[in-house]
Amino acid sequence: LVVTDKVLVELGVVAPVLNALQEAGLSVTVFSEVEPDPTIGIVMAGIEQLRSSGATAVLAIGGGSSIDAAKAMIACHASGRRPKQLDGYFKVGAPVMPFVAVPTTAGSGSEVTVAAVVSDPRAGRKFAIVDNQLVPAAIALDPNLMVGLPARVTAATGMDALTHAIES
Repeated sequence: LVVTDKVLVELGVVAPVLNALQEAGLSVTVFSEVEPDPTIGIVMAGIEQLRSSGATAVLAIGGGSSIDAAKAMIACHASGRRPKQLDGYFKVGAPVMPFVAVPTTAGSGSEVTVAAVVSDPRAGRKFAIVDNQLVPAAIALDPNLMVGLPARVTAATGMDALTHAIES
C-alpha cells in the first residue's frame, strides 16, 4: 500500500515510484487521502484500505504527515486497536508489517523517529503513538523529489529543518 497525498499524485511525484513497483511485478494500491496533520478519521480510512487491499507492506511517499499516517496505520493494523488506544509509549505490541519511507520534504524528520503524531479534532489536540517498531526499515532520500513542490511547502519545510537544527 502506498500512502501519500493528493498533491504529490497531481504533481506526478508518485507515478514513477508506482511504475517501478509495477514493473517489478508488485500489485500496488494507493491511499492518497492524507492531509496535513492527519486525523484519526484519515488514519482509520487508511487502515480500512490497508485491510481491504491485502497489502503485505507499506510505502509512505511524502512529508511528515504521510509518513506519520502510515506509521499510525501499521501500528493499528498490527495491534488491532484504534489510534487513541495507542496514545503513549510502547503500546503496539505485535510486530508491524514492513514499512519504507520516501520523504519529499526537508524538515519533519518523521522518517527517523519512533513516533507517529495524530490529530484528534474533537479533543482539539494531537497525540503521539510511540514505538521503536515505527522507524521505517528503509528510507530513500532523493533531493530531486523536492524540485517542483509548491514554493510555500518548500519554504515551510525548510524553516522546519532550520528550527530542528537550532533546537538541537
